[in-house]
Amino acid sequence: MMASVGPASDTAVAGLPLSNCKLCLSDRPLVKSHIIPEPFWKLLKSEGETPLLHSTIPGDHAKRAPIGVYDKGILCQSCDGRLGVWDDYGHKTLLRDFDEVCVYEGKRLAGIFDNIDYKKLKLFFLSILWRASVGSQAFFNRVELGEHQNRLYEMIRSEDPGDPDEFAVNLLKLEGGQSRIILSPARTCIENVNYFKLYMGGYVAHIKVDKRPTGKRLREVALQPDGALYVILQDLRESGEFEVMKRIVIISAEKKRKNSLSE
Repeated sequence: MMASVGPASDTAVAGLPLSNCKLCLSDRPLVKSHIIPEPFWKLLKSEGETPLLHSTIPGDHAKRAPIGVYDKGILCQSCDGRLGVWDDYGHKTLLRDFDEVCVYEGKRLAGIFDNIDYKKLKLFFLSILWRASVGSQAFFNRVELGEHQNRLYEMIRSEDPGDPDEFAVNLLKLEGGQSRIILSPARTCIENVNYFKLYMGGYVAHIKVDKRPTGKRLREVALQPDGALYVILQDLRESGEFEVMKRIVIISAEKKRKNSLSE
């Protein structure tokens, strides 16, 4: 279970108004915290470009996000530090080279990370989904978990990653070029099972939000407590995400053209 938080944890943010922390449920000063950890945003800035957020909500406009998306209304300092342990493990695991790559007929099919801590990595993904669902940022407005909300909260509060099929996690990585456009989370259905897709630094995490079992196609490569993580590799230009990004670029260019004509 999550340990109790003592009064001393608030001294570093003394003077801030007290609010209800959405994790420990205590009235404490809340801190600014990233929903998707900052290192994933820094990766997109490595070539000097500012990451560009694009919501899948019709009519919403792209926004620049130099330091990513953060929320000041979710966590107290102590709880932010607790989730930060998982964030730290997640980015140090994923933002490194694969230990092994599966290649078939010259094509990279999957990357493998060995010796994975299932509990830490699973809770890393679940905590991002939970933060997105309880935060106030418009970029994450479509993350609505319904009947699954309470169970997800309980798992994070008690530091319980659950079995591999509960909120199953499958990971895909887009290769062949890095786009500075970050898509907002989207609901998708695979083999009649509901998932949310989270985009983070070239990765697309599919997290199952459904009581039905994971389909056969994804079950074998879902995150498992066996020490290895399999990441499906896909060329960015062959993905559905690329088509969305291409449309965004075309629309943005057309808007700039019309704005220049009206000036």
